[in-house]
Amino acid sequence: MYIWFCTHNFIKMAYQSKLFLILVLIFTSKLFSQEFTEFKLSENDDLNIKLCKKVKSVIVKTGFQSDEFSERTFYYFDEQGLPTEIIKYGLGVNYIQRNLRDEGIHYKFQKGKLVSKLNEMTSGLDGEIYQYDNDMNLILEKHYMGNILVKETFQKFDNKKRLSEKVDYLFGAFRDYDEVSQKNKDSFLYEKIEYEYDENNNLVVESAKRFRDNFILRKILKYDSSNNIVEEGQCLINKNNPECKYQPIEGFEYDHQKHLIKKFQLTQFLPHNTTDYYKFDDKGNNTEIIGEYIYPDKKVEIGYHFIQKFDLFGNMIKKTDVIDGFEMYNENGYDLYQSEIWEYDSNGNLTLNAYMTEKNIPIKVITNKYEYDNNGNWIKRITKKGKTFDTLEQNEMTTREIEYY
Repeated sequence: MYIWFCTHNFIKMAYQSKLFLILVLIFTSKLFSQEFTEFKLSENDDLNIKLCKKVKSVIVKTGFQSDEFSERTFYYFDEQGLPTEIIKYGLGVNYIQRNLRDEGIHYKFQKGKLVSKLNEMTSGLDGEIYQYDNDMNLILEKHYMGNILVKETFQKFDNKKRLSEKVDYLFGAFRDYDEVSQKNKDSFLYEKIEYEYDENNNLVVESAKRFRDNFILRKILKYDSSNNIVEEGQCLINKNNPECKYQPIEGFEYDHQKHLIKKFQLTQFLPHNTTDYYKFDDKGNNTEIIGEYIYPDKKVEIGYHFIQKFDLFGNMIKKTDVIDGFEMYNENGYDLYQSEIWEYDSNGNLTLNAYMTEKNIPIKVITNKYEYDNNGNWIKRITKKGKTFDTLEQNEMTTREIEYY
């Protein structure tokens, strides 16, 4: 469980008190009654932001090394805390011309739902447009590049607001398709997916028809009495195999708290099958992951073993690869490290991220130092990077101008 703080220096003071645990319990109960303004976007978590109090607008400026604020992001929220607009300026990629370009990506929202994401620094449409039904279910996506419609997705929902059908058209950037007349549109049909559910609203069948490959891939899910997925399988239907011949692929086991504790393969993979085991502490944090490699001759060996440590508030503070270590790419090839560590300040913001070898020697260090306003929101962050703690140099500075309601 991750806890995020708005009260500056609370944890530091609490640690100095013999009543630490009592204070934490009291603070946690107050925490959930506090007012936050939050935005999350699954496709781009760089835009995610969480702020204390009711916020009207935020201007985020970021400069890299000697550059003067090369990135700027503007957030606007209504009085209910829902986003109305977000505008991000910076460098992006022109995928048609295969070069970098200046971008001003403009996100617009209605009732908190994203309705468009367009680059306002190009002529015509460049980005995505979204449409919703009366229940605010996403029913249409249109993707444009250089004012050319390259992809279109339609979605249907049943009377229980469950996704029942998804259809994709792929037009591409170099083709002869008229969006207005929609002539020969069916020739650009790429995929149609149909969804089926059981009486508990669990997804049980996902049938994907690939029109260009002329087959149907049907994924089938099975559940236990607690609605946990216990088996996943599939079948392939084409002109040579007109009937669904079910093939189990993976199995899953859970503990009494519904934590996934084992994931195993039910068909033969090469060079080996893999069985994953997961362990949890009493707070529900995933503390250990063990991967067994099972070869066709039944020989079993440990393929990987991760140990993860968490602080009192659910923040991961250390991850260790017990067996081989991790790889990190650099200009000279790859560096090996065994563990990654994190530290947080009293507001729950990341202050240290370091990559350590087996001998506890760093190969990469990142630090953050913050300045806060009276509401517990940081308004300035200095980021330093280096190969060791002694070679840190400022890499980035970010400021936030926050307007409150």
